[in-house]
Amino acid sequence: MMVNQAYEAMGLATVQNLGPILDGLMRNTPEALEFIDVAEKEGVREVITRRDAPFGDYSAAPKDQQPNPNNVIIPKKK
Repeated sequence: MMVNQAYEAMGLATVQNLGPILDGLMRNTPEALEFIDVAEKEGVREVITRRDAPFGDYSAAPKDQQPNPNNVIIPKKK
């Protein structure tokens, strides 16, 4: 109860109300609509490459500078 009251005092309800509104607005910008269109026509890999390339994301780096996809953490079974 104390944790919930602390979050309420910090404005959690306001954030929860604004989240869906802002999400809806951002999904309908020209850039978002173009992102969705490219993803549908050319695939998610292509649209992500276009999105990340200007930032030098590792996925757009030369192959020898990309992370090794075999380096994964496999959770232990209980």
